[in-house]
Amino acid sequence: NAYIKWSRADGLPLQRYAEGNVLRITNARLQDSGKYKCEIQGHDSFRGSDYVKLNVERASRNPEIIIEQTSPANDRSIMQGDSVDLECKPSVNVNVTWTKLGGSIAMNVLINDKLLR
Repeated sequence: NAYIKWSRADGLPLQRYAEGNVLRITNARLQDSGKYKCEIQGHDSFRGSDYVKLNVERASRNPEIIIEQTSPANDRSIMQGDSVDLECKPSVNVNVTWTKLGGSIAMNVLINDKLLR
């Protein structure tokens, strides 16, 4: 039975899922770029390794963005004094910044990443 080991050639820790001969990189990030090494060692002292260079490029398209009102559900109007939750749902994993057109966001508004409360 052969033993297979995945590693990064640059010495950085391997933060991805490896099972046997498969290294799975999901939701690739720019920092996933680099050389990856697959080493194999067999029971009869057979050894071998190979490298692959992976280049992750910045997405060239603008992400699709949906703002969803989560509380109260699907009400487009609220009464003064009511509370509302708005959630920004971009199609890619990006940092979200909330702004208010024509002014600043009030101090009583809580911003938690993709949620405006």
